[in-house]
Amino acid sequence: PRTGEFEELQARLRKLQSIASVKENSEAALARLIEADESAHDQLAKALALVETIADTDPQLKEAAEMLQSAMASVQEASRAIRGAAEEGDLDPAAVEHVAARLDLLRRLRSKYGDEESEVLAHLERVRERLSQLESDEADEPAIEAALAESLAQLRGLCEELRAIRRDGAREFDARVEAELRELAMEAAVFATAIEPREPDGSGADDVQFLFSANKGEPARPLSKIASGGEVSRVMLALKSVLAGREGVPTLVFDEVDSGLGGQAASVVGRKLAQLAANAQVIAISHLAQIAAQATSHFHIRKVLSGGRMVTEVRALSSDERIEEVARMIAGEEVGQAALAQAKELLKGRV
Repeated sequence: PRTGEFEELQARLRKLQSIASVKENSEAALARLIEADESAHDQLAKALALVETIADTDPQLKEAAEMLQSAMASVQEASRAIRGAAEEGDLDPAAVEHVAARLDLLRRLRSKYGDEESEVLAHLERVRERLSQLESDEADEPAIEAALAESLAQLRGLCEELRAIRRDGAREFDARVEAELRELAMEAAVFATAIEPREPDGSGADDVQFLFSANKGEPARPLSKIASGGEVSRVMLALKSVLAGREGVPTLVFDEVDSGLGGQAASVVGRKLAQLAANAQVIAISHLAQIAAQATSHFHIRKVLSGGRMVTEVRALSSDERIEEVARMIAGEEVGQAALAQAKELLKGRV
């Protein structure tokens, strides 16, 4: 951009957009002045001819004839000016588009670098100075390349150190996760950390993936490939148990963590969830009493018909309702005194 360009473009755009109107009105004016039958020029000429036949009879008529001649000359002069404006050119859509695009660019520059033209031009000057500096630095290219090579060598060395630390830590980490999985009724589970070299970035020069196999003989696959929601939940529970005490997310959600569990394994899962809840908000969706009983708060979720459509209802349970709901998990729909008593014992035994 240059000083005054924005205002110049605005004026240019207004002129381009008005060409059609100028041409139409100019042609209409020319027709009335000199081109059409009974035009103003023709009418003045006829009037002049009539007055000239009687001009010698009265000085006022002679003066009137001179005024009519002057009027005809003015009409001719005005017609030439109007014709010049009309013939300046036809409307050029490409020119309109070019000027409008340039104006839009200048508006965006103002929006980004300052409302005033002077602020945009000052930024342009700073960019030019920076470009000039970069161009002058080309003379130092060999020194820059040597410094870059040295930095890359240091980077690769640090990445190799980081990779060695990761591999050492992965062996202990994998063993601890597998131990947790065995406690969660996944005795044949295999957990492994795969570390493969790649181009370095801010996190190092390794691709790190957690691999998992739930059953003996199955190859370990990335966690993202695990289909079972219950398996994913238990692996995540094992991971969070190993990482307990480290900074983590404030809320953890476990869905179907009780899939395929029962008896003692369910109790272990429930206790581990309770231990995690000491340092984070844990939300677990469960159908097992041993897991539900470990929670400090309970919500009942059901689908109901409302207004002709199914909606999900979530309701917080009172102390008595907690006992009844845990008892229903134990005994089914027919809840007896034995189930209620067992539910109370489970809730009392919360970690």
